[in-house]
Amino acid sequence: MLNKTLKKLIKSKGYTNKSISEKLLNEYDYKISKESIAKYADGTRTPEPKMLVYLSKIFNVSVDYILGTEFNKLTKFIPLIGKSSCGTPQDYNLENYDAVPISPDIYNEGMYAVEAEGKSMSPKINDGNIVYCDPSQEVNNGNIVHYMVKGESGIKKYKINEPQTIVSLVPLNSDYDIVTVDQYENVDLRMVKVVGVVDTDF
Repeated sequence: MLNKTLKKLIKSKGYTNKSISEKLLNEYDYKISKESIAKYADGTRTPEPKMLVYLSKIFNVSVDYILGTEFNKLTKFIPLIGKSSCGTPQDYNLENYDAVPISPDIYNEGMYAVEAEGKSMSPKINDGNIVYCDPSQEVNNGNIVHYMVKGESGIKKYKINEPQTIVSLVPLNSDYDIVTVDQYENVDLRMVKVVGVVDTDF
């Protein structure tokens, strides 16, 4: 069980909940309270994938070890390529990126993850969320996508007009602008379907 393993690691390494909280902030710019660490250790709360990666580095063990062997048999891992404002959907090598766990229910070969940055897709996707992207899935009107166009990338909802000429990349937060692409301009628009946030299916 994760909580038993975490308790054991904290004790054996001579850490406290406070010192773990401080290391996460100082080494990875990951802000979390000592009270939340305590909840992870007593099993009343589960860490998000990004935090599991950081904890594995702090304790110098694998994510598999923290989660336990039973979970390891069921879990897949995909590369976390960076924030949603950087990185181009393509083939990725796990050796060059941090790996994050993903439920086998939504896993497909070639998937990758990005960390959402900003508030344009809140409340569905919030700043700092880990977003799962699946290049093998077809992108349909109304899907949320990780896109790259004109040198910028992000996460928005894909919309296309009835004549199939104008693509709109629409934020869920109306405070942000819609990105439009005219298909006749021969613009290189690449999109990958977003299939989940952390372990929550869309």
